[in-house]
Amino acid sequence: MAAVRQANEQDAVQVHRLIEMLEKPQKFPFEPFRRNYLKNLADPDIAYLVAEEGGATVAFGSLQFSAPLHHLQPVAETVELVVDEACRGGGVGAAMVDAMAALARTRGCCSLELSTNRLRRRAHRFYFKNGFLLTHYRLTMGLTNSSRGEPQW
Repeated sequence: MAAVRQANEQDAVQVHRLIEMLEKPQKFPFEPFRRNYLKNLADPDIAYLVAEEGGATVAFGSLQFSAPLHHLQPVAETVELVVDEACRGGGVGAAMVDAMAALARTRGCCSLELSTNRLRRRAHRFYFKNGFLLTHYRLTMGLTNSSRGEPQW
């Protein structure tokens, strides 16, 4: 069974590997990644978790805490969640969701939210199976391209 713990500075290389797995084929230069990783580790409104199995880092998850005005309690957003491809289907992802929810509860959050790419059907099934509900749409606007157009769904 995977053991989930708070991530630390020494996890940067393995977290980088997992984030590249999540975002493949996109590659992220390590040093800028590392700078952001260390900056975020020091931010009290961000929490990083890793799961280990057999001495190997097999999953990474990040939470961002906020206090939106339309809620009376804080909210935790799952910003990233990735399980090593070789370990998927073995309960590691569920252990991560459980640990993230527990951490959100200890911070007084009223909900655990996430966004996921609409093309990640397997991830959607995983999230539904682990208690998430489709209650909102999240829309995005790229700020590097000023063109506006019709929705692409």
